[in-house]
Amino acid sequence: MTPHGAAIRALREARGLSLGRIADLIGRHRGFLCRIESGQRGASPDTLHRIATALDVPVAAITREMTHELEHPGPADLAHPAGATDRRP
Repeated sequence: MTPHGAAIRALREARGLSLGRIADLIGRHRGFLCRIESGQRGASPDTLHRIATALDVPVAAITREMTHELEHPGPADLAHPAGATDRRP
């Protein structure tokens, strides 16, 4: 799950809103929003703005987690840096 997706899902669920309801509010299909939440697709700045508006939060509430993780990588991020691959004999 992408940081955006995790934040969107957490905020949506905290407000008791369904995927369908948010999708209606932003003018997109439920499956589109589901793929964003699950990390199967990214969200454009416009879509993030629409989602934040529907959730009644600033865009930073959705993007803050991503920024925090980039600035403060966790142990799993350090063990497998971006672009690294496992090479087994």
